[in-house]
Amino acid sequence: MSLARHTQALLGSVGRLARHPFATALTLLVIGLALALPLALNLFVTNAQTATGGFADAVDMSVYFKTDVALAKAQQLAADARRLPPEEFRASAQNKIMERIHATIEDQQILAAANEYLNAESKSRADTIAMVWRYEQVQASGGSEQQAREKAIRENGVSLDELTQNTRDQWLVKIFLQQRIYPMIQVTASDTREYYEQHIKDFTQIAEAKFRIIKIDVRLRGGPEQAATVIKLIYNGLRDHRPFEEVSKLYNDDPNKGIVAGGNFVQKGSYVNEKVEDAVWKLSPGEFTDPPILLSDQNAYYIAILDAKKDGKVVPFEDPVVQERIQKALEDRQFLALRERFMQTLVKQAVLHETPGWQNTVMDMVMQRYYMWNPPKS
Repeated sequence: MSLARHTQALLGSVGRLARHPFATALTLLVIGLALALPLALNLFVTNAQTATGGFADAVDMSVYFKTDVALAKAQQLAADARRLPPEEFRASAQNKIMERIHATIEDQQILAAANEYLNAESKSRADTIAMVWRYEQVQASGGSEQQAREKAIRENGVSLDELTQNTRDQWLVKIFLQQRIYPMIQVTASDTREYYEQHIKDFTQIAEAKFRIIKIDVRLRGGPEQAATVIKLIYNGLRDHRPFEEVSKLYNDDPNKGIVAGGNFVQKGSYVNEKVEDAVWKLSPGEFTDPPILLSDQNAYYIAILDAKKDGKVVPFEDPVVQERIQKALEDRQFLALRERFMQTLVKQAVLHETPGWQNTVMDMVMQRYYMWNPPKS
C-alpha cells in the first residue's frame, strides 16, 4: 500500500508540473541557483579585527542563497528576459547578481560585527522584538500559527521562521549602530547655523492662496446685457450664502468648473491671470471679488472667492521646529557618512576567497533559462 501511494503521489506531482511549465521553470531556476551558487562561489569573510575593535567572526554567506532572495532575483531576470536581446540580458543579469552579492557581503559583515560586539542583553532585546513581531503576525492571521505560516509563504515566499530571523537580524544591526555609530555623531551650534543659512529656502514659507473662480463669457452669454444679468444672479446667490458649487453649476463658463490648480494652493505671482490674482490677495478667506474683474482680452468677467491664504515668511532660526529639523538632517548626514566609512573599513580588512570560474557557471545556467522566458517568435 505504501509503495502504491508513493507512486500515485509521484505521478500526480509530475502531472502538476507539466500543467504549469512556466512556474515549474521558475522553481527549477530558484532551486538551481540555491544549489549552484554555494558550490560555485565559496565566499567567506574574516580578519575584520582592526576595523571593528576586535571583531573576529567568519561570515556565512549562505544567507544570499535563501529562497526568497533567489526567487526575487529569478523573477527580475524573467522580466528582463522578456524585453532584452540575449547579450543585453546576460550583461544585465550578471550586474544584478553581482550587485546582490556585494550588498549581501556588506549586510553579513555588519551583522557579524553586531553579533560579536553586542552583549547578551542587547541580543536578548533583538530576540524579544522579533518574538513580538512574530506574535503580531499570528494575531493578524486570526491567532492561528498555521495560518500565519501559510500567509508568510504565500505573500513572501519564505517561512515565518525565516522572516522572524530576518527581523531579529535587522534589529540586531539597528541596536549595534545605535551603540557603535550614534555616539560618534556630534552636531555643533555652528553646524546648525551654517545649515540654516545654506538651506534658507527650506525654511521659507511662500505666500500662496487657495481660491475658486466663476467666469462669465460675454460672447457665450449673448452680449453685455445678458452677461450683466448673469453676474447679478451670481452675486445674489453668493450674498445669500448659497454653496459655490451650486452657483458655479448654474452660471460658470470656466471649463474647469471654477477649480483652480486642482483645488491646491497657488503660489503668489504664478497665476495666469494677473488681475484676478491681484484681486484675490486683497480678500480675506470667505470673501469674493466685488465688482467682477474684467479681462478685455478674453471679453469675460471673473468673480473669485478666496478659500484660504498663507502669507509669505521666513521661519526664524530659533523656532523649535526649525531646530529639530536641522538637528535631524545633520545627524542623518553624519550617520550615513560614519556608516559608509565603517563599512569601507570592514570591506578593506576582509579576506574574500573566490572560486575561479564561478561567474561563468552561474551565467550559463541563467542563459539556459533565457529562451524559456523569451521563446523565439515563429
